Amino acid sequence: MASRCNMAINTDHKEGYRRWKAGDFNRCDITKDASGLTVIKLSSDHYEDIYKFTLRYEGEDREEVFDADTGQFIPTRDLH
Repeated sequence: MASRCNMAINTDHKEGYRRWKAGDFNRCDITKDASGLTVIKLSSDHYEDIYKFTLRYEGEDREEVFDADTGQFIPTRDLH
């Protein structure tokens, strides 16, 4: 596996969320900021990128993931 410091940050929110829900990672770093947003970083021995995405209302029925391309939050039910 490549050194973690050489791994690129991938901000594909849809793919990151899919990998998180599928359990497709070896390491997971979850942080919450003061505004209540949850930032999740996933990495694995099976892929070179670190997937990073932001959730609002994490774990709730109204859970949303942030789309950096549009600057909007998307309900996670729309990602399936």
